[in-house]
Amino acid sequence: MASATGEVLLVLLVLNSIEGLRPLFFKDFIMCKFLVFLLVSSVSFAQSNTYTTNYQYAKPNDGSTSFGDSIRGNWDKADAQFKTLNDAVSSWTKYTVTYAQFSTAAATNQVVLANVPAGTVFEAIVVNSTAAFTGGSISAYTIDVDASPVSLISSYDAFLAPTTTASGQSVYGVANFQSPTSLIATANSSGGNLDTATAGSVDIYVKFQTLP
Repeated sequence: MASATGEVLLVLLVLNSIEGLRPLFFKDFIMCKFLVFLLVSSVSFAQSNTYTTNYQYAKPNDGSTSFGDSIRGNWDKADAQFKTLNDAVSSWTKYTVTYAQFSTAAATNQVVLANVPAGTVFEAIVVNSTAAFTGGSISAYTIDVDASPVSLISSYDAFLAPTTTASGQSVYGVANFQSPTSLIATANSSGGNLDTATAGSVDIYVKFQTLP
């Protein structure tokens, strides 16, 4: 290492000694000195990497000039770890469903809110109407939310006018340990089909996390 650095420095000394000639080939002279400088940098600062104890993040040594790949590797590791952490922490997710999404020439219809990974644990649900589901001859309108076989909420009365009190409950259950499953909202109407509704919107908040 020291020998190689010395040889490169010798080249620099030679170039400096003929600096009086540089007007004759100024551009080539400057480029040559620049390339030699880069060579000195790569030789002088090439050092073995060190790594953090727990997650093996690469740590730059003082003066390191070629650490780009290691830095990018650190970000890839951090991204994967943040994803794992996010999956392991409970969080609330909001889904808004309107009468138009449930609309069909029948008294029941389903809307898939989300597809969740295997091992998803459902912890709680809150349902809050922002507009009553009404229209035509409909006399009753209820909404169920489940991730079969886990029932999150049953027969939420979406026909009533919105109030300041939302409906919610605590739920602890894993829908499927082996396969992904769907979080589904099901609308049921009485007195008229769902496509006769002319208004209605509901916010569904679900708290869940994925087992590691």
